[in-house]
Amino acid sequence: ETRDGNSVQLASLADFQLGRGPRDLRRENRMLNVTVFANTEDRNAARALMGPITQMMEGMQLPPGYTWDLGRAARWEREEASDNNFTIIFAILLIYLIMASLFESLIHPFTIIFAIPFSLIGVALGLYVLDVPFDNNGALGLLILFGIVVNNGIVLISHINHLRASGLSRREAICLGGQHRLRPILMTAFTTILNLMPIVLPMVYGTSEGFARRWGPVGLVVASGLATSTVLTLMLAPTLYSLLDDLALWCKRVMRASHSTATSVAQ
Repeated sequence: ETRDGNSVQLASLADFQLGRGPRDLRRENRMLNVTVFANTEDRNAARALMGPITQMMEGMQLPPGYTWDLGRAARWEREEASDNNFTIIFAILLIYLIMASLFESLIHPFTIIFAIPFSLIGVALGLYVLDVPFDNNGALGLLILFGIVVNNGIVLISHINHLRASGLSRREAICLGGQHRLRPILMTAFTTILNLMPIVLPMVYGTSEGFARRWGPVGLVVASGLATSTVLTLMLAPTLYSLLDDLALWCKRVMRASHSTATSVAQ
């Protein structure tokens, strides 16, 4: 209806017809974009295809105003690897600071920090055996894994410290603490690994699609790293605890000796 009160039919202004349209409109940097997804049977093949795809797209004449770029996974490979390395290092440093305040010691947190390299052994073996590339989802899995393996170490070391505070010797506290915390640590690791199997097994057998294909590397990193870390932590953490405790006692003796020498010189 116009200002004059006259009615105007829509058919006189435009031609209407039913048809299919886009379900949603996506923008990136204020520009409309269309994302093309493709999966490969072998995840390593995706890296090998990046070069040919780049050459093919550079040889195409796109209409004016159109551009193209590789997806987020490829951009992570190209630009964000150093940022993720910094994130992992910062996470380890933050874990150390939290444990140092928890145990009130600068030495004993290293007993738990050493569980992280133990977990990396399993991560490397899992990725190598199953031929899975380490991508941004794998880096996310590392952050999750660090939190789990550190938690297992905290459960063990804190109980050993509690037993020593109750009057037991260091050797007795280590032996008894390992016995008391063996079952909880194994149950936690087993249930965590078992819960990750629905996204790991489809990737292992090559039947993963959608959610399992995307998050399979996360589950593989956590499961393989947790398996080796749990076994090695239970075997080696008590030994590391004893060695680092001796180191802490030696540092205290050296500091006391230097303090006594300084006091004698001053007198």
